[in-house]
Amino acid sequence: SNDEPYDMFSDDIILDPAFQASITDDSVGYYLESLIPISKANEVKNIIKISKEKNAEQARKYIQLYWSKTAPIATYDQWIKYKLQIQMVEKLYSNNFQEGFETDRGRVYLQYGSPNEIINREFQPGEYPYQIWRYNKIGSFSNKRFVFYNPDLTNNAYRLLHSDMVGELKNPSWPRELAKRTTMNGNVD
Repeated sequence: SNDEPYDMFSDDIILDPAFQASITDDSVGYYLESLIPISKANEVKNIIKISKEKNAEQARKYIQLYWSKTAPIATYDQWIKYKLQIQMVEKLYSNNFQEGFETDRGRVYLQYGSPNEIINREFQPGEYPYQIWRYNKIGSFSNKRFVFYNPDLTNNAYRLLHSDMVGELKNPSWPRELAKRTTMNGNVD
């Protein structure tokens, strides 16, 4: 992919009134940054650059252009569907120091969709609270899982500990990491 930013600052890009109405001035930066979990590396660079400039019109143009390239058919509907997912992720996974989409669980949800099964273990003796998300199908991959844990025991701040999905964090000793809560220096022997 090309590292060049989209040519979005020309005057020939006209904002769709529906997009303008769907994003208030005080939330345009939030919704711009919420595209990061589903963006490619060069798109993330563009988002960060635009976010630093704090120009609401440029941010709106980028959001509209992003969705017109991602979903050329039913662009506005796809944007609203994603916006609702962002709001749900915010409600479920945000904590005192991260927005919902910035958390590991929020990113995985937005990137791969809703898991088919969630195994929740918050009160296991001797282990940190953890969740295992299982996906029957992600693209061409089958039977993938993500293990999140909360080593701080506060703030709903679960972190990705292990996944068998290609391109994600792999930690074959993840069960040992969970048991470090009650073992000295992580040595289970």
